[in-house]
Amino acid sequence: MESNDKEGETAPTVGSQELASKNESVLIEENEITQNENLDAEIMGADSGNKRKFISPAWDHFERKLIGGKWKAICNNCKKSLGGESKNGTRHLLDHIKTCLHKKQKTIKQSLLQPTKSNDERMMLGTYHFNQDHGREELANMIILHEYPLSMVDHVGFRRFIYVPCSHTAEVLANSLVDCLLDWNLDRKLSTLTIDNCTTNDAMIELILDKVPPSSLILEGKLFHMRCCAHILNLVLRDGLQLIIGSIEIIRYSVGFWTATPKRDEKFIETARQLKVPSTKKLELVCKTRWNSTYLMLNTVLKYKDVFALLKHRESLYKRVPTKDDWSKVREISSKLEIFYDAT
Repeated sequence: MESNDKEGETAPTVGSQELASKNESVLIEENEITQNENLDAEIMGADSGNKRKFISPAWDHFERKLIGGKWKAICNNCKKSLGGESKNGTRHLLDHIKTCLHKKQKTIKQSLLQPTKSNDERMMLGTYHFNQDHGREELANMIILHEYPLSMVDHVGFRRFIYVPCSHTAEVLANSLVDCLLDWNLDRKLSTLTIDNCTTNDAMIELILDKVPPSSLILEGKLFHMRCCAHILNLVLRDGLQLIIGSIEIIRYSVGFWTATPKRDEKFIETARQLKVPSTKKLELVCKTRWNSTYLMLNTVLKYKDVFALLKHRESLYKRVPTKDDWSKVREISSKLEIFYDAT
């Protein structure tokens, strides 16, 4: 019996060693999990000293975890691990929040009020955030569902619709551009950025310079912001066109009227064929923010001057017809715009 007891006390086998090792690792993991679960209690602190350490707003964006025996601060957005010990402070965490590329922008400027119904049928006001991908998907579904022709993009109503502003804030633009620069490995190869002249772009430049090290740019970013010469020219010419804005609006109305539906477009082409107009160019509706599109529109309609006059007597709904004075102003301004068009 004694020999049997001794045999039972022989050294553990390889299998039992592996089991013991696994048990030890499980105990270590459970210990770390337990410490993480008790984090909230520690953050609140058993004394006033601990409570003071964790009142920083930085902890709204980080989760404190024990990793390898050391406290780490894990970013809720990009999951980056930073020092989370009390002696580290929170300055580095606040700096990371400012430059985190995965931070979700949730500002009042980007939110719109949207009425919703609660479970008890009461109306409540909530917030709505613009989503570009969702908008595109709904637009595609609308075209497929109602079998709209693709030519609808040339209709006056659709062109007015696309001018509705969306959530293009300085923060959204800056984050999108920096994301592209980082993905394409261009963040340290950038010299200048040429953009239009508007306050949103000015603010965007400042945000980008906060994210991209100035040392990687020529003259430390002094030449980074380049204002678009073509856009400046566009602004100058737009102001000049205001002198004959009344005549241009009548021309724009006429073009919009005869391109609004396929039936009207066919009628216009048929009338031009009857008058043996040599031009085959299609009428194009002007883009109000681009002077060159105004030139192209005016240059085209001049070839169809007689067509508009004849259609006045064939279509009762066509009310605003360009007068002799309108055609004279359009012809004169078109010759001036041609110089700038050829130069640019």
